[in-house]
Amino acid sequence: MSFSVRLARDEDVPVLVDFTVKLALETEGSKEKDRSVAEKGLRALVADLSKGFVYVVEDGDAEEVIGCCIVTYEWSDWRNGVVWWLQGIYVREDRRKRGVFKTMYKHIKDVVDKDSSIRGIRLFVDGTDADAQKAFTSMDMNGNHYKVFEYMK
Repeated sequence: MSFSVRLARDEDVPVLVDFTVKLALETEGSKEKDRSVAEKGLRALVADLSKGFVYVVEDGDAEEVIGCCIVTYEWSDWRNGVVWWLQGIYVREDRRKRGVFKTMYKHIKDVVDKDSSIRGIRLFVDGTDADAQKAFTSMDMNGNHYKVFEYMK
């Protein structure tokens, strides 16, 4: 199988909305997301790189989007650079454990490694999602340093 990684385009938004809703159901159980809010949010993100951007992974044979990852920015004053936050990572269920995430992460890490203004990569993961933690650990990431606290309105 061959996979390619590219920036999402406006025409990818419908599949990205589907991925967002499926991810919410997988990670938050019964908390279904409002599709219209997700669509507006994803359209805004795809249209405005100052907010962040979305990488998609395509199956090279079928030319269909099978995975995605949202990247947003954090300014680190004491690193004097940007940290990329990976969010909304999703791989279509029938394509998991085939290297889709590995391909996407390698692409992201290569971009980060080549750009001296980007200081690193972070993400948060559900503490009970052992499969995701195993995948991230296999990419030489670790969850030993910070614990995320939040307030969401």
